[in-house]
Formats: sequence, structure tokens, C-alpha cells
Amino acid sequence: MATSPSLSRQEDLALREAASGRPRTQLIANDLKLSEPERALYERLARRRFADEPLSYLLGHKEFYGRRFWVSPSCLIPRPETEGLVEAALNWATGQAHRFATEAPLRLLDLGTGSGCLAVTLTLELQARRIAVRSCATDLSEKTLQLARNNAAWLGAAVQLFHGSWTLALPDTERAGGFDLIVSNPPYVGIEDPEFLSGELSWEPAAALVGSRPSQDGMNDLRELSMQALACLAAGGLFAVEHGSRQQQQVVSCFQDAGFSHITPMNDLAGRPRYVLGRL
Repeated sequence: MATSPSLSRQEDLALREAASGRPRTQLIANDLKLSEPERALYERLARRRFADEPLSYLLGHKEFYGRRFWVSPSCLIPRPETEGLVEAALNWATGQAHRFATEAPLRLLDLGTGSGCLAVTLTLELQARRIAVRSCATDLSEKTLQLARNNAAWLGAAVQLFHGSWTLALPDTERAGGFDLIVSNPPYVGIEDPEFLSGELSWEPAAALVGSRPSQDGMNDLRELSMQALACLAAGGLFAVEHGSRQQQQVVSCFQDAGFSHITPMNDLAGRPRYVLGRL
């Protein structure tokens, strides 16, 4: 059976798996044959994909750092670039592991958690490195927070989730003592960015892309986060943020204005400016 010319081989197989409930190895062994009901579902999914609806929304999941996260149109789809933020945070935490123990765990905070991919991944990876961790995450969307809650339960990560805007969602009891590691992949798309106006990105939630206070340069949330994160950071702690590839110098300036004394800009694996790390 021929692959549709408008779908890549991998997309075609993924949609056939979704429509049939059978693994691709079995489908390939049977010449990709589908029953009539399966074929009808496959064609509906394919039409949606032709209209640029993201494959991850059609499948309901996305792989991130070797784990499957459930996703929906209520959250931003996890991206490979964000795995670099995980690596940067883990490298720092590994170097600081001597500071933490079961009775005094590393305190992790993920701001704007979305699917929960950062909070869940870091929690599990830190535990795998025998680093005790106590994790919190916040999000402005209750629907998105429920998705993060489901992913944390599905993957077995203990993460406390709070509904609200950035650090303002945290109760005073959680703020006390500060956090050792704060991470965020916040909205940073400008409202006039052509990528936001067309293609797959137009299917993703606007609030996760341009934020609750959209701006032409996409920097509003990054500016606010720099100040809020500093106020919640424990002595010796790290704030690690992802940003757009054209925003790094602006983000560095935000960190400087907020009062961070040690600032490290970093590139992603493709060599594009993508992250800024700040310490007190």
C-alpha cells in the first residue's frame, strides 16, 4: 500500500499506528493494510495533518528526553531544544550534589510548566543521579496544569503543582527558604513574528507562545521572570531559562538589571543562542 505523498514515511506510520492500535512492526509485516474502520480514521487524521495540525496533537503524545509525555492543544508541544535546558540544569546540579541530602533536598521550581516536561524530567533525572529533590511547578492554565499532573503521575514523578502566575502561584510556605534550581521555558514569541502567524505554530496555545501580555519583541515575560526568579532563589542557586534565538543579549540585560551577578549565555546543539543561566 503506497504512502501518501503528502506525508513523510514516519508520519504515515505514526498515523497508521494511531488508527489501528497496532505497532508499526506488525503493520509493516502486513504490508500496512488497514481495515475499513481503521482506514476511515487514518484518512481523517491525515486530512488534519495536511492542514498543518501538529502530529503530536493528533497522536496525543510527544517524546521528550526519552520519555513519552501526553499533550493536548492546551499546552505547548515539548521540543528537542528544551532538552538542552535540562542538560544545563543537570550539569549544574551534579556539580552541587554534595550540598543536598534526604533531609535537605534540592528544591526545584519550574515556572510555566505546560506539559510538565521540565519538572518531571528533572525530578526523575536528579533522582537517578541519587540527588534528593523536592519539586514544585506552576502554570496559569488550570487545564494545562491537569495535563502536567497526569504526566507526573504517569511517569512516577513527585511534583507539587500550583495554579497561578509564575512565582505568585506559590504559597508562602513554599517560598520560605527559596529554591536551589529554578527553570522556565516561558512565552517569548513576538506578536508580529511570522512563524507564530502560520504553519504548525498557529495551532499551539497563544498564551504559551506570546504570553498574557504580548509584545512585539516577545520579552515581557522574560523581563518579569528575571525579577521574580531572583526573589525566590536561595543562596548559591541557579535560574535557567530558554529564549528565542534572537533574544539572548536582551535576556542577559534582563538578568543584569534584576541583580544576577554570575550570568552564562549558552547555545543549543545547533549552535543557536538559546539559554541563559543566572546565579547570585
